[in-house]
Amino acid sequence: MQAIILAGGFGTRLQSVIHDIPKPMASVQGKPFLSYLLDQLNHFGFTEVVLSVGYKYEVIQQFYGSAYKNLELVYAIEKEPLGTGGAIWNAFQYTRDETVLVMNGDSVFLCDINKLLDYHIKQKAMLTMALKESENFERYGTVVLNQENRIIGFKEKQFVNKGILNTGIYIVNRTILNNFDVENNFSFEKEILERGKDKLLFVGKVFKSYFIDIGIPEDFFKANQYLAERTAIFDEKTFRNITSEWTLFLDRDGVINKQLVGDYVRTWSQFEFLPNVLDALKILTQKFSKIIIVTNQQCVGKGLVEESTIVHIHQKMQEEIEKNSGRIDAVFFASNLSSENHIDRKPNIGMLLQAKNMFPNIDIKKSIMVGDSEIDLQFARKAGLKSVFVGNK
Repeated sequence: MQAIILAGGFGTRLQSVIHDIPKPMASVQGKPFLSYLLDQLNHFGFTEVVLSVGYKYEVIQQFYGSAYKNLELVYAIEKEPLGTGGAIWNAFQYTRDETVLVMNGDSVFLCDINKLLDYHIKQKAMLTMALKESENFERYGTVVLNQENRIIGFKEKQFVNKGILNTGIYIVNRTILNNFDVENNFSFEKEILERGKDKLLFVGKVFKSYFIDIGIPEDFFKANQYLAERTAIFDEKTFRNITSEWTLFLDRDGVINKQLVGDYVRTWSQFEFLPNVLDALKILTQKFSKIIIVTNQQCVGKGLVEESTIVHIHQKMQEEIEKNSGRIDAVFFASNLSSENHIDRKPNIGMLLQAKNMFPNIDIKKSIMVGDSEIDLQFARKAGLKSVFVGNK
């Protein structure tokens, strides 16, 4: 499938931050914002992207050239501003598919594009919009749906406690513009969406995915803080190519079991598996060669719990996991106080060395660490492991 990215924006409100470059080229964690959109399309199997460019388009063209990863890049250059509608119409001239994905170049919505496309086909719609339900916002207009998810209205930007916002991602049938008499320069939102909702089938699909628009400095800085870690999977084929040679390292509290706020799990009766963990471990057991827990337990060093009690808790934990067709191959715990900076205590890598000693075939390059704290991520970085961050922090 082909996609169009509207990348011609000047970014007036962002010029104090990005300094006279096209808005989609604003640097987020060391790479252009546009790259995150291209990574998303590459991840979902797109092969060709038409970049609708205008302001300082040479910057984009020189940076990316004619290809990015598995994507062929084609440039639809606006010689004069065409508005969002004119830009889409101009870019359509470089496409051949009957159905095309269109996305804004200054916002990212990490929804499942394949599910959006499937829904579009199932509904036999002329246009399908990716939507997000959000709370307490005023920067965006809201979309009104009926019970069949047909788009029946749009509301102007105003503060709302709860509403559905347009994320700027559309699946569009190329024949849509045959239904309108428009000039070369026109607004897609005003001339197509608002006028077309009553005579054509426009539908919306709501996702709970992450959304950010970098149009203002405040949100641009938010993107720099969160976006890279949330899109890491788009950059890596790693997680789709795990084989039986891979090793999975897991933290314990907050990953396997419920963490006791301000306290430690001191007895087996206090140990509570987090929701779906047993089912997940059953699946992961079939995928990974080794599954190993590495956990800091300074409650022993503090004299609150005997080491033998921690061993007992882990034995019971493994028994419950095995009853549910999962497995843990080994559990390593560091009983040292954080003030000791002992090699065994994360973020130091002593427990990884113990695991390597027990299982010499562990390949660091084929290992993943799952944790719920910055210490777990530091451990992964020191050890050279890939990392996955879980939880609600």
